[in-house]
This record gives sequence, structure tokens and C-alpha cells, in this order.
Amino acid sequence: MMIEPKVEKAIHFSLLNELQPFLEQTVGARVSIYKNDELLDTLSFGEIYKDSNIPVTSETLCHLCSNTKAFTSALVLTLCSEGLIDLDDRVLRWVPELVDTIDPEARILNLLNHTSGLERDVPMSVWNDLYKEDYDQNRFLLKLNKENKHSSFKKSGEFFYSNVDYALLGIILNRASSIPYKSLLISKIFNPLKITSFHFGDNHTQSEADLKNRIWPHVKDEGEFQAVDPNLLKSENPHFYDSACTLLMPHFEWVKVLNIYYSPIFSSLKNYLNSEFFNPDFSGYSIAGWVICNDSKFGRIIDHNGFNPGNSSFFSHYPESKLSFLASYNTFNNDLLNEIISKLETIYLKEIKWK
Repeated sequence: MMIEPKVEKAIHFSLLNELQPFLEQTVGARVSIYKNDELLDTLSFGEIYKDSNIPVTSETLCHLCSNTKAFTSALVLTLCSEGLIDLDDRVLRWVPELVDTIDPEARILNLLNHTSGLERDVPMSVWNDLYKEDYDQNRFLLKLNKENKHSSFKKSGEFFYSNVDYALLGIILNRASSIPYKSLLISKIFNPLKITSFHFGDNHTQSEADLKNRIWPHVKDEGEFQAVDPNLLKSENPHFYDSACTLLMPHFEWVKVLNIYYSPIFSSLKNYLNSEFFNPDFSGYSIAGWVICNDSKFGRIIDHNGFNPGNSSFFSHYPESKLSFLASYNTFNNDLLNEIISKLETIYLKEIKWK
């Protein structure tokens, strides 16, 4: 276990003792605690790849998984502020190919908040096009429309977490700006935030260098951890697309997403915190890549988690105490995620009294 204490040793070792049994259920993990923009404490556990002997460090790229959506939503709001798109634009204005697939009343705002009525995932044959070297956006959309025209999609307005929503946002951003999604994100979001350490985790383009600088995904096979073959990810889980869940970056870069949440551009979206986007499943609101809810013990919580095959991640922010928790580890385990969050909340929000 590598330790890098930034707070009183007693607090750090209390955290270490509480989390170690859970971190040992992974091959590699990183946990970070921030107050405002200052790193308070961090744990780096294990190695980036089984038997690699390469330790997880503060520089290690961690898979954000679906936390990528928070950056995509910021990009959507930026283009709205520039007048290129509007949250009330009908999706069909930008993606007319889906006339037989999506509710004609579905808006960009519905895509942001997972209320477009589209399903989470779609047939394998549709996503396979995303991994062809001659990928054609128009062909992909026509195929998506064709294979789902008889599906029983929900009417827009009902919350249904959907990766497809954010894939379509990536296409809309490209069409509205005439700039590829990656280039747009770098110029409009990463450069202003001075985010320089990142990688788009297209599993079909992984290099040897990536293996040496990222927490690599693992799954359990007969009780033993095995690294996930990128070709397996590509062929069996083809919903790894850039605007939904492919970003990797170290925690010191990832925490900068809070500067987006508290920006004037994002503040304008808070006007939409109404019953339309209230989700009783977590007693809060789903809005633009975040979940916003009130907790009786710790006040308001702004968070998002993410799971890709072999990776898990979460970001939780507590405005009243100005604390943020970030965690990344290389296995798919929701129960483990909840245990880590619970221990962090107990130590940093219950046992420590902040001024």
C-alpha cells in the first residue's frame, strides 16, 4: 500500500485502516479527498496491471467511465452560451435520421438529463460501426433508426439512464460546431481548465504506452483477477464512445470538473431543477451528468459514478463542507463503491468537525 498523507497522520491512518479491506478487493485503486481545490488526503493501492509491478501513483490515468458525461454536459452548455444550440432544440432538428426512433418532442435538455425515452443500449450490430476505420456517422444513425423503429421506446420525460443519450449529444455537438467532439472538448473545456493530462480510452486504439500509465480494467475469473482484453471490450461491450464514457485522467485533473459545475454557464441550468427531472429512486435530480440530492446527515450531495467492464469510479461533492471524494479502481463492483463512500463520509463528514 503506497501512502501519501496530506492531513494529520491519525486521520490518514484511520482512513487507511478503514479502506484497506475494500481496496484489497481490487488490483489497483486510487482514492482522493479534496477541500476546495486543496488535496487533503490520498491513497494509492496496488498496481495498474496484474503482475506488472507498476504501482498506482498520483500521475496514473484513472478511467472516469460515465463521469465523462459531466464534461460533455459542460461542452453542451458552452455551445448553448455561444448560440450554436439551445437546450430546447428538438433532437430531430439535429438528428433527423431518428424520425422513427425518438419521441419527436424530445429536446437536447432531455438527452442531458436521461429523459429522452431512448433505451440505455442498442443492438450490437449498431455499435459495431463505431469501431470501423471507415466509420460513417450518417450510416451509424440510419442503422440505429432502422433497427429500432419497431422498439417500444418510452415517451420523453421519464428518467431512464441512457448511454445512447450522450452518444447523440456528441453527434449534435459535432454537427452544430463542425468540429470533432474530441477537438471541441479540448479547446472549449480542457484548455480553459488547464487540463493537460488525459486520454480518450478508445479500446480499439490502446497502445503499449497506455498500459504503463493507466489503471487497466480487470474482471474475476474463477476467483482470480484477469486483465480485460481490449479486443473483448470492443466486440462485446461496444458502448464505449467518447461523449459518454471513455475519458481517463489523474484525479488532480478530474477534480477540476467542479470549476465547471460552479461556473456561470452551468448555473443557468439549475433553473431546470424542477419536478420534471426529479428521480424518486435517489430522492434527487438528474441534471447534466450529475445527481443532485439532499441527505439528512451530510446536506446537499452532488455526485456521479461510473462503471465500465473492469473499471469503477465516482465523484462526490458536499457543498456545505466543501469536500470532494474521488475514487477509481479496476474492477466492476457496485457494493465496493458504496462501502468506500460510506467510510469516507464517516471519517471526513461525521468524525471531523470542519470550521
